[in-house]
Amino acid sequence: LVIQSEASQLVALFLGACEGWRVLDACAAPGGKAAYLGRIVSDTGSVLALDPAPRSARSIDATAAAGRVSNVEAREISVQQLAPDENFDAVLVDVPCSGLGTLRQHPEIRWRRRPADLERLAEKQRTILEAAASHVRPGGVLVYSTCTLVRVENDAVVDDFLTSHAEFREDAGAQDLNPAVAAVLDRTGRLRTYPDTHDTDGFFAVRMRKAEG
Repeated sequence: LVIQSEASQLVALFLGACEGWRVLDACAAPGGKAAYLGRIVSDTGSVLALDPAPRSARSIDATAAAGRVSNVEAREISVQQLAPDENFDAVLVDVPCSGLGTLRQHPEIRWRRRPADLERLAEKQRTILEAAASHVRPGGVLVYSTCTLVRVENDAVVDDFLTSHAEFREDAGAQDLNPAVAAVLDRTGRLRTYPDTHDTDGFFAVRMRKAEG
């Protein structure tokens, strides 16, 4: 049994992966979303799970094993270190963030964060998103997600990315998604969950598609 928050599961479902897809989880530790995606794409697909943190590969492997998922490969590297010719049907970029959407579980975060942290994190998030996007195949899907509610880490990062990457466009794909995901999309098609509204952590996600050819 692997315990995972509802918001985390919704982000994985938002990717819209199908059986047989090759998926990249660019910031994967401890591996909950990677393991869930491994089940979604089934044995005919695969998930490459990256995280540069020490011992991250072991934590991802342990989560996949606990979930009895055998098609997840863990590598203890950053997405910037991934070979440039490795491309995927779908890429999940669940970036390191301030975690301000998880205050109900981790109230101590409010004492650890300072305004300057948000800009620093946003720069790191832009760098990771830029690198991860280069591994999306033509016609493939890219999802950027955080567990924070702060605009500077969320909409601002995505809007800047879309402005400078004409080959990507937003594609919520609501008509093809699980009804639970469609229920938490705002009027622009961006996923937003709130503790007071949805009784789960505060998450944000945007689904984008790369142009064919």
